[in-house]
Amino acid sequence: MATPGLRRRLHLHRGGDTTGPNGAERRGKILNEQSRKLHRQVGIAISVVVISLAVTGFLLNHPGLLGAPVERTLSLAVNPTDPDHLLRGTRRTLYASHDAGHTWAEVPMLFPAEKVVDITYGSGQSTSVYVVLQDDGLIRSRDGGFVWERVPIGFVPVVEGIRLDKIAVSADERLSLWTSNGLFLSEDKGTSWRSVGESSSEAYDWYALVHQLHTGYYFGSWFVLWLRVSPHGRRHPAAMWYSPQNAQFDSSAAAYIIRSCR
Repeated sequence: MATPGLRRRLHLHRGGDTTGPNGAERRGKILNEQSRKLHRQVGIAISVVVISLAVTGFLLNHPGLLGAPVERTLSLAVNPTDPDHLLRGTRRTLYASHDAGHTWAEVPMLFPAEKVVDITYGSGQSTSVYVVLQDDGLIRSRDGGFVWERVPIGFVPVVEGIRLDKIAVSADERLSLWTSNGLFLSEDKGTSWRSVGESSSEAYDWYALVHQLHTGYYFGSWFVLWLRVSPHGRRHPAAMWYSPQNAQFDSSAAAYIIRSCR
């Protein structure tokens, strides 16, 4: 039978006692090992984020690698009151021609018109023209295409993971907007919207998925809240577009922050 002294020496030998000078040294070694392990884990996590941003940023700047032609024409429309005035939408911008398509120039506006998937003129004597931006929302010109403004639709498509597709304009300028989540209708020229019928769900294309990963919207509104309270977010001029009280988004500021993340 082992004596108490022998049991204590065996206990010390096995590293079970952390009370004396040797114990303090052991505690220090354990803490250092845990700190190094945590440091490695944090480093790996940060590396994954940085590599993800680098890869998605590269792919967004080279959409051809994702099967998305850079300057493929997505939409085309002619002004019903001026046959020589055409509008053409691509993935990068909106072009206008005033000589029946012989020459084209980018339409100047305060915000870039990217992924222009549809262009529709009002009927009759209306001079309004509506342009659908697949990720950023809906814009409108009331003078045939010279001055442009945003039409609020109640959500930012890229934030919600919704793609805008087509718009139809009636004679009294009722707006019917088709999206990947179904049909939205406005009976007051875009002031208010309501969902019509059953919502549909369509799969993301690869470009939309990569876009959401790169901008952070794939991870939900908590990422935007982190951006607001982080040092970078507080310095960002568009940081106030997120409201944690009601989780609503301002489309113009959201589009600004999306472009800055690219």
